[in-house]
Amino acid sequence: MDNPLDDKFLKDRYESELARKDKLSDSLGLPVSVLIVLGGLVVTMARGFSYGHPRTTLAFLVIVGIAAFSFLCSLWYVSHAYHGNYEYERLPSLNDLYKALNDYRTYYLEYPNATDEEKEQLAYDDFDGNLRWRIIQAADRNAKSNDGRQRCLHLAIVWLFVVLLGTLASAVPFGIDQVLEPVKIPVVHIDNLDGRKEPVMPQTPAPPQAAPKPQAEVKPTAPKPEFPANTVFRNDQPVQKK
Repeated sequence: MDNPLDDKFLKDRYESELARKDKLSDSLGLPVSVLIVLGGLVVTMARGFSYGHPRTTLAFLVIVGIAAFSFLCSLWYVSHAYHGNYEYERLPSLNDLYKALNDYRTYYLEYPNATDEEKEQLAYDDFDGNLRWRIIQAADRNAKSNDGRQRCLHLAIVWLFVVLLGTLASAVPFGIDQVLEPVKIPVVHIDNLDGRKEPVMPQTPAPPQAAPKPQAEVKPTAPKPEFPANTVFRNDQPVQKK
């Protein structure tokens, strides 16, 4: 009977959780963009509201308050899904794995009452068992972290939907307020832009000034300073000049 937890199954599970991690990170951009747009609309309506009618003002403030609270909740869950305390595991490097395999070979060379092929097989079996266990540990921890991020992202979208409903609902009292209190457009007289009543007298041009006399060029006696050279970085570390 074949082992259900074979190497291919474990490898696919490990890689799927890493791919799921990247997918969750990429999916956080859309809720943030929608939050920015809805937040801007609510702020624009709040600044353009006249607050002159008690009933309309009360309805508008209640709806905007609910939308603002939902906005903060959604923003908190989005930030927690992105910057939360989530730990991920990756397998050891190939160099470490190769060193571990050689250490197992050296260990089993001193095994008594076993041929060279049996010793080699024991080393391979021990190495394979530990590697499979490392894959299981990494896949389980990554799945747990991904589940937590998925939960926060789901709650962020739920609160985002409440923000959307609040924004649409606040547009109703805002529209009523704009009908009751139309925006007054200031009138500007073209003939007197600066607001003064007396006529504007043209200014007389100033007399031209005499050109300055050329002065003799004086060169400094000290040597000219050198411009500092650029700093070269490699892997965020400055490269030392040879």
